Amino acid sequence: MTWTLVSLLTLLTALASAASSLASDRDVIDPAKAWLSHRAAHWANMYLPGTAPENSTCQRALQAMAASLADNTTLWAAKFVDSWAKVPDGLYMGNWALEGVYDECVGASSPDGGVRGKFCRVFVFENGSREGARTDGGCGADALDARSGLQARLPPLFPTRFDLAPFKTYSTCMPDACTEHELQESVSAALADSSLGVRRVQCHTLHEAPEFTAGDIAFIALLSALLFLMVAASALDVYLERTHDEAIAKGAARFLLPFSAYTNLSKLFQLNTTRSSENITCLHGIRVLSMIWVVYGHQHEAGARFTANLLMMFPKTSGFLYQIVGNAYFSVDSFFFLSGFLVSYVLLREMSRTGRFNVAMFYLHRLIRLLPPIALATGLFATVARFFLTGPLADSWTYWQKGCAVNWWKDLVFVNNFLLEEDDPEAGADCLIQAWYLAVDTQLYLVAPLVILPLHYFKAAGLLWLYVVTLSSVVIPAAVTYAYDLQPSFLIGHPDDFDFNKKVYLAPWCRAGPWLVGVWLGYVFHKQGQREVVLRKWQVVAGWTTSTVVALLLVLGLWSYNVLPLKAQYDIVTQVTYAGLSRPAWGAVLAWVVYACHFGYGGPVDGFLSHPSWQPISRVTYSTYLVAMQIQYITTYTSKAPFYFTPLNVLMQTAAALVASGMVGVVLSLTAEAPVIGLEKLLLRRPGRGGGGGGRGPEAPGRDNKAFEGDMEELPRVGTSEGGPGAHDGAVAGQETVTKF
Repeated sequence: MTWTLVSLLTLLTALASAASSLASDRDVIDPAKAWLSHRAAHWANMYLPGTAPENSTCQRALQAMAASLADNTTLWAAKFVDSWAKVPDGLYMGNWALEGVYDECVGASSPDGGVRGKFCRVFVFENGSREGARTDGGCGADALDARSGLQARLPPLFPTRFDLAPFKTYSTCMPDACTEHELQESVSAALADSSLGVRRVQCHTLHEAPEFTAGDIAFIALLSALLFLMVAASALDVYLERTHDEAIAKGAARFLLPFSAYTNLSKLFQLNTTRSSENITCLHGIRVLSMIWVVYGHQHEAGARFTANLLMMFPKTSGFLYQIVGNAYFSVDSFFFLSGFLVSYVLLREMSRTGRFNVAMFYLHRLIRLLPPIALATGLFATVARFFLTGPLADSWTYWQKGCAVNWWKDLVFVNNFLLEEDDPEAGADCLIQAWYLAVDTQLYLVAPLVILPLHYFKAAGLLWLYVVTLSSVVIPAAVTYAYDLQPSFLIGHPDDFDFNKKVYLAPWCRAGPWLVGVWLGYVFHKQGQREVVLRKWQVVAGWTTSTVVALLLVLGLWSYNVLPLKAQYDIVTQVTYAGLSRPAWGAVLAWVVYACHFGYGGPVDGFLSHPSWQPISRVTYSTYLVAMQIQYITTYTSKAPFYFTPLNVLMQTAAALVASGMVGVVLSLTAEAPVIGLEKLLLRRPGRGGGGGGRGPEAPGRDNKAFEGDMEELPRVGTSEGGPGAHDGAVAGQETVTKF
């Protein structure tokens, strides 16, 4: 349209005039200005709804914008244009983000406030089925004049080979009076003679009123109620501590006290420096370091979605030592090992003490401990979490939000590792995708009595049965890998990732190896009891040397097959052997570390892993784990400019993610984890054990409030064996939280 050409010619003339003051050769400037002028109207319709009806509010706003561009005394319309996305530098480094400048757009407005900026993302796609469409390039490709070397160097909006460029979206800024539909019609018309089409347009303004759904209101009401209970319980807790009013403490008010943030925070951050045979302190360090390893690996994936040098990630991460990230999947196997160890040790100790197995309590306890935090985290991400996102990528969170709103039940019934199909391509297959670990571990927990109880009742036959099951955990993943010709582990750029993920990585029968090694160690600890372990020096040296070599081989051994470009192709022996033995071998490495550290042969390793400073972090690893990945993606989606990938930058982003996730995790623990633990202690009393702290094992960290004094009986420990980011392991680790992955 005439106004678009006039307005943009005005702007281009000003730019050309400025350029002419810096270049004396008019023969260079004039051809460039002429070419830009020739394409100005075509480009404008890519950024503005030029096809909007005459006399519409949108058209009047565009006319005001054109008038401002013609008037050199005002800049508000120029800010609109300045915020438009352009082809960036560094295309061959993977800088493919055409996101413009969000804050400049939404902050721009006319002096009277009548026209304000609306930031829009245009989602384009290659429409190969369109008849007569050009196949040689994108918008503006035909304008390149081969007769002029200068003109040939001027880039169009899209590269001439769109099929080789990953541009799926670009951003623009238009007056807020214009609608998404008007912009989509304009862009579609501009692309009519190309091989491109418009999938959709999403727009946002600065002062958009949030639209609250029924789910949002329900979650806010629930969270408000929980916070009110925390405040009320804390006030009552402080009052009882000062007045020692036993009548109130033993009355109905005791059911309010488990919500006390005053007590729960004290227990959360208390450092327990007491060492005993029952307090396996090195587990805290292993748990926290494994959690950091998981988050560090996830940060590479989350940040890659908005990276200015995406193609440089591959050479920068192809170093030998960077396999610590490329093969970080053993971090999850660490939690499987901890889970198997604790369920075995605690259950065998309980059976020796009482001779009874309460099957209902065994399973009920786990559900009570795990489900409330999962439910609250799912509710958070399905509802109000979206209000914390702004910026050009904010709408990308819709995929996660819809997944939580529709498929939340998969996480709560622990089947999300089996149901991987996405019924809606715009919604995730589940909500907490990292909760696949909880599903697999819960499925292993279901069969734990069948594996562990024979060790108590049948001794030799039980050991033979455990040998058979352990051997099966090696043979099954090796056989599956061989039968389907799968990769031995996740490998960068491998085409069979989905099949490997479904058939091996998420299958409990293929992930049981380290869990069963943990069961073996729990049995060894149980049989050892209070007796001292005496090892010779050569045994200690051999144990540490072997475990170190095996760990390095497992983590770094796939380097030749796990880089781009590939340095070698694995053979069938490597494929099957690594698939079957790698995870049990990792469990064996950790088994030695825990055994040596606990029985006095850990040296500086034990001093590091058992340091009390790990304890507060360890107690919130479950709640932190439930929110960490989503917070990492929220951080990416709120970014206004692409990240620049370097290993140091990713490390700093990981530290920020851990801090943010830890803070949210503390709130989640105080609202949905610690209160449930306290209520369970009050409601599910254990017969045969008195209250008042007698027989409680190692002293619990922090102070307890009046609800748990006197005749309050202790929580049954028979089901407290979760070892990933999640429940409490009773006396095993000083009655502190044992996390669950």
